[in-house]
Amino acid sequence: MKRLLLIGMMCCTVGLFGQEEHAEAEAQPPIEYKWINFAILTAGLGYLIVSKGFPALNERGREIEEALKAAERIKAQAAAEEAAIDRKMAGLKAEIDAFRTSAQQEMTAERERMSGETRSLVAKLQANAESEVVTMTKQAQNALRAQASELALSLARQKVAARINAATDAGLIAGFVSDLKKMQEARN
Repeated sequence: MKRLLLIGMMCCTVGLFGQEEHAEAEAQPPIEYKWINFAILTAGLGYLIVSKGFPALNERGREIEEALKAAERIKAQAAAEEAAIDRKMAGLKAEIDAFRTSAQQEMTAERERMSGETRSLVAKLQANAESEVVTMTKQAQNALRAQASELALSLARQKVAARINAATDAGLIAGFVSDLKKMQEARN
């Protein structure tokens, strides 16, 4: 609406100036008319500037001022976020160092634990091996004794068989029978 009114007044003014040039060729109007025309034009333009221009300029100034304030707020917020990021980045190195130290401590503790478990397992295995060696030694000794006993009995049988003949055999049987008779008489 404002622009339309302004364009309309400009067209009227241009039209008046165009008529004046055309009219000059025919006849010159008195200078008072020109001054009156100029005063009307100036008053109209002044009215438009005061009634429409100043409020529009004031409104645009307020918009610009609000935009500047919003930009300042955004700038302050961005600076705060940048400071927070800088603090996090500074703290990040400390966190990484703490994480490394913690990981090294955990690895050392795990290594010691595993080393202790390995020593314990080796001791158990060594004890089991010693126990098995003792058990196998006893079994071998028992087997050796049994074999030695069997061999001694076999040798004794061979010696006895070589010494016993028919007369010795008859004497042993007679002695055994007489011992049985004595035992029976003693019971009765």
